[in-house]
Amino acid sequence: MADILLINPPIYDTTKLGKLDCDEHWSPPLGIAYIASVLSGNGFDVKALDLYYTPIESSKTIIQKELGRIVGISCFSEQRVSTYRMIEYIRSLSKDVLIVLGGPHSNYLYKQLLESYPVDVVILGEGEITFLEIARAYLKNESIDNIPGIAIKRDGKVVLTAGRKLIEDLDSLPFPAYEHFLNTEYASINWFRELEINGRKADNMKWTALVGSRGCAYNCSFCSTPTFWNRRWRKRSPKNIVDEIEFLNKEYGYEFIDFSDDIFTLDQAWAIDVCKEIIRRNVHISWNCCTRVDAVSQELLTWMKNAGCLFTAFGIESFSAKVLDAVNKKVTKEKILKACEVCNNVDMNIEFLLIVGSPGETDETIGETVELIETVKPFAVAPSILTIFPGTQIYRDAVRDGFIDDSYWLTEKPCPYDTREHDIGTLIKWYNRIRDLDEIEKAKRPEDL
Repeated sequence: MADILLINPPIYDTTKLGKLDCDEHWSPPLGIAYIASVLSGNGFDVKALDLYYTPIESSKTIIQKELGRIVGISCFSEQRVSTYRMIEYIRSLSKDVLIVLGGPHSNYLYKQLLESYPVDVVILGEGEITFLEIARAYLKNESIDNIPGIAIKRDGKVVLTAGRKLIEDLDSLPFPAYEHFLNTEYASINWFRELEINGRKADNMKWTALVGSRGCAYNCSFCSTPTFWNRRWRKRSPKNIVDEIEFLNKEYGYEFIDFSDDIFTLDQAWAIDVCKEIIRRNVHISWNCCTRVDAVSQELLTWMKNAGCLFTAFGIESFSAKVLDAVNKKVTKEKILKACEVCNNVDMNIEFLLIVGSPGETDETIGETVELIETVKPFAVAPSILTIFPGTQIYRDAVRDGFIDDSYWLTEKPCPYDTREHDIGTLIKWYNRIRDLDEIEKAKRPEDL
């Protein structure tokens, strides 16, 4: 039993409640992995558990065995119900354990959580330094009331302490504590199993995630990232990133890295330097990243290809100028086509990340997106239906329109699809029309279908 227990809660299967899919996890939860590493590096006894694919009753047995004096729990909007259940179970085991929440959902709904559940502290924003200061104070029986960057209850009222600045030097953080998750089973990555690297299928490679930068400088209306990171984008040094890649490859045998940055290539010169460092050090690794179509060039993509990048995912959302403007995407159709052209020039595989049902969506705008897919022929297409998340402009608009309010998040319903303009049948029809063009999905189907 460690002094501090960090938990990624069990899955809450939203497909049973009408969602078309449920979040899959292919690699360790980096949020608690970073916090675990910082705590361990400062002498604390910490245990981190990824219980995402562990049945709820089995998870309870594990938690009871590992319960520490402090328990930190990740809280994401789509999986919040699982977090709620963990909070209540942990409190039933002990009235004295300090329960700390972090993550996007608790960042936006901290007041509701502190008023509705037996939570002691909500960390706002980055958690590494804040959690460390909480641990130092609480385990010495000192007050945590004035630690910056938290929400707590004081005299029955929810109060915020002073704000905490973002970590400027990301290289100052230790690598995530991957060692806590080496025996954890994750979802298969065979959704791109047809891709080959030097004659070897990608799905046979040992996979993990890595973050080279934090934040996003844009303000798309469907995304909560700008609110969480204050529209700041910060990057690690190329050396620090490749040090971690080399460590993961040599120490744990990871062969494929998912750069989980919101926009990996926002600074193209920096991204090229990362590629050059991989090549200079002869690190045999394959990887992918996600970015914007206006943040790539032929020079950059050539370096990425030479450094082992297997594919890049573009958050395109739509190929309709009307829809792109409606979600504040700040890109044009011309830029989308140019990015696809330069990818084709260097033989870079492309994945399209798309949203159906955005404001102004029609059969005609869906038709424009279909035409793009049929013209470009990306190796993968990943559509989703516009979903309403706290912390987004879409959510604020939906509250204004009376479609939803904060009380929704106390229910066990999944994050809702935005059906203000279109009924769910229309949205699913559009979703399926896009999904049917996905080459990966086609490859999964029996030949006689």
